[in-house]
Amino acid sequence: MDSYTGEFVGGEVALEFDYGLYSTDFDECREPQYLVTFETVAGHRAKVVRPRAGGHGFTGIYFPNTNSDSNPLRRDKLAVWGQDLTDAQQDLALKIFQTARFP
Repeated sequence: MDSYTGEFVGGEVALEFDYGLYSTDFDECREPQYLVTFETVAGHRAKVVRPRAGGHGFTGIYFPNTNSDSNPLRRDKLAVWGQDLTDAQQDLALKIFQTARFP
């Protein structure tokens, strides 16, 4: 009701997404179990998480603001993630995350 959710499936990889005001920010994914980095992707700040042990946890990206304007009432968020991905699947997901584009 407050988000647009779905799943991208290809080959043996499934990535879920949540787009809206209350998308997950992966706060539960913390050091030392996770490697957490902050990056800029397509001109937007992003939080990237991946488990230190492949196959055990979330590999995901979170954009706290996907809008091009600074209006605080329009802060649509986007989270995309896979769960329990193999090392090869994690590498592919991380490459896919870097292809994000926003209007």
